[in-house]
Amino acid sequence: MRIIFLALIAFSTLSLDAQTITVYVKDRAPVGPVDLSRGMAKAAELLCPAGVQIRWHRGEPSSQNRDFGRLILVWIVSGVPDGKRPETLAFAQAYEGVHLTILYDRVSQIMPELPQIVLGYVLAHEITHLLEGISRHSDTGVMKAGWNRTDIFAMRRGRLVLSSEDLDLIHRGMERRQLALVASAH
Repeated sequence: MRIIFLALIAFSTLSLDAQTITVYVKDRAPVGPVDLSRGMAKAAELLCPAGVQIRWHRGEPSSQNRDFGRLILVWIVSGVPDGKRPETLAFAQAYEGVHLTILYDRVSQIMPELPQIVLGYVLAHEITHLLEGISRHSDTGVMKAGWNRTDIFAMRRGRLVLSSEDLDLIHRGMERRQLALVASAH
């Protein structure tokens, strides 16, 4: 009985901050600091309707960081790793829930005059994979498998958003992350 009580206390304490995710961005590509900052702000804006707040950091977390259950690590790289299809802009380890890689050379080619917009959408797309905890795509919106010209135009106007299904999946994924945190604490 005491263990259940302690677990409930731990869960209630964690749930106060349950929707805040800490994201570390390691930039190994020629992304300008303004473009990176604006891309991160756009990603945060896109995830806000899901009730997700992002605490951004640059670089890598220290080994002392105890927030690992709510931590996401982003690598922005130049070049393309072997085996990636030509249309791949980024990839996330959805079931692992922590790591994602953005192929900046490809991202910056989509909208060369405003790469920060596409960067923000790609960040939001890949972070959503990690938060949902599944590898799936939607028929419309931010989580579409591939964006067409209409989607790019909607990005420019700030009208490409997460679908209601994705908002629901993010909530479920965040609940699973919380439960895993509580379980690992005991």
